[in-house]
Amino acid sequence: MPDWYLGGGLLVNAIPDFDLAVTHYRRFGTEPMAAANAFAAVSLDGSRGAKYGADVGRFHNFLELIQNLTAMAARGWVVLVNHGMSDDQGRPLGLVLELTQQHSPWRVDEYVLGLLADFMTKEPAEADFTRLERNSRITAANTPLPPGTLKPLHEALKVLRGKKLQRLEIRACNLGGNPTVMRLLQRVFGITEAISAPRVHMFYGTVPAHARPVSAAGFQGFQQTHRTARVFTDATQQKPGSVALQVNGHGAHRTFDFAADTVDVSWFVDQNIMWGAYPAPPQTAQMIPPFTFAGMDIDATFALALESGYRANLVEFKNP
Repeated sequence: MPDWYLGGGLLVNAIPDFDLAVTHYRRFGTEPMAAANAFAAVSLDGSRGAKYGADVGRFHNFLELIQNLTAMAARGWVVLVNHGMSDDQGRPLGLVLELTQQHSPWRVDEYVLGLLADFMTKEPAEADFTRLERNSRITAANTPLPPGTLKPLHEALKVLRGKKLQRLEIRACNLGGNPTVMRLLQRVFGITEAISAPRVHMFYGTVPAHARPVSAAGFQGFQQTHRTARVFTDATQQKPGSVALQVNGHGAHRTFDFAADTVDVSWFVDQNIMWGAYPAPPQTAQMIPPFTFAGMDIDATFALALESGYRANLVEFKNP
């Protein structure tokens, strides 16, 4: 039986790129966790699959993220969706997220998190904030931290740590591949149990409305023109038909190509995306009901949420 973590909250970056993630979790309400057979069920009342309301938080910057985490901390754990930040060689650096409402090139990285962690051992004076902001530089832009950045972050983090948030499930590309940043996030947030993130790139996608099944010949033609598409069949062999899915692009920039030779793809959703939230269409249906999906890049292909490769690439850091 699955090990359920019920009743958590959901925080999603406010940029339109992530509206699809909100739609996805609103539909399926569940996210696999790094621990074997463990699932996070985000809902209003603690029951799996309940519709969201005020418990979906959107944020524009790191300060707003901290404030949202504080408001949701009583729920015990939170799923957080944001872009991960990597260098030109693909090495994870942190989160693509401005620090406050003051626009600057600075983002949530090891340097900034290190400053905030240092404040935990010795309460800084006003002059300390000013000195650190003035002396900080981003090498490429030679830009210091904007004045008044560090103090509100420090004050907000002190309040969050007092709430003792138990778990944070971060879904941001590649972030789990940087143990230093993950430990710093765990420390400054005051996570009491564990924090996790993927060590590979991930994506959210959708099969659009009005998709129709194709003939057997049409399905073969799709495979011939989409050479990297994965083909899925019902693992239980109880339902006929096949589904093909091709993921194009890398990182945050993706497109998807989909084909099915049957209108009933409920078996595909139940076995690969999430079970129990996508009923089979009526026998008279002519179009495939739309659905969303989450996936991760695995070498030259991908894994969907219920496939073993998805969970295997979530890295969990437990509180020492």
